Amino acid sequence: MKVCKSCSHTVDNNEARCTFCGGKLAEITDKNTPVYLITASGFEADRIVAALEDSGIPCLKKSRVISNHPNPMGMENSLCDIMTPYSALGDALAVCEGIGAGVEKDARAGADDMSAAGADSNNEPEEEEMSEGKKRAVRILSAIAFIIIVALVIYGTDFITGWIKGLFS
Repeated sequence: MKVCKSCSHTVDNNEARCTFCGGKLAEITDKNTPVYLITASGFEADRIVAALEDSGIPCLKKSRVISNHPNPMGMENSLCDIMTPYSALGDALAVCEGIGAGVEKDARAGADDMSAAGADSNNEPEEEEMSEGKKRAVRILSAIAFIIIVALVIYGTDFITGWIKGLFS
C-alpha cells in the first residue's frame, strides 16, 4: 500500500501517481503514518472525531478553507480532512460506518489491506447506501414528524388541562 505525500490518500501499490490529486506516492513503512479517512465539516467533523476518540483511535483534523466569503448562516466555510494512523484505518472505518458517517468508497478500498492485518471481518450482507437526495428527504420528513409530535403533545396537554378545569367549574 502507498500513501500520497500531498493529500495522504492510500493508493494501491500498482499506481504510479495519486489517483486523487496526482501527487507523488511513498510506500507505507511505518504503521503510524497518518492517512486520509474522511472529509467533513462543522458538527459532522466534530462528531466523527469524538466517536474515534471514544473508541481509542487517534485522529487528526486538518482544516481547509473553501471560501473566504462570509456565510450568511454564520457557519464556517471550511472542510476538515480527518486523518488516522494507517494501523487504525480499518477500525476507524468501522467506527465511521457505525455512526453513519459516509466514508468514501476509495477510503474503504484503502482499508482492504487492513482486513489482513487484523481488522475483524463479518459475513453480513452489505447494505445499500442511500443517495444524498434520499438522505435529505429522510432528514426533512423526520424534522416534520418531530414538529408534528411536539405540536400534538402541546395541544393534547392543553386539551386535557381544559377538560380537567371544566370538571371543577
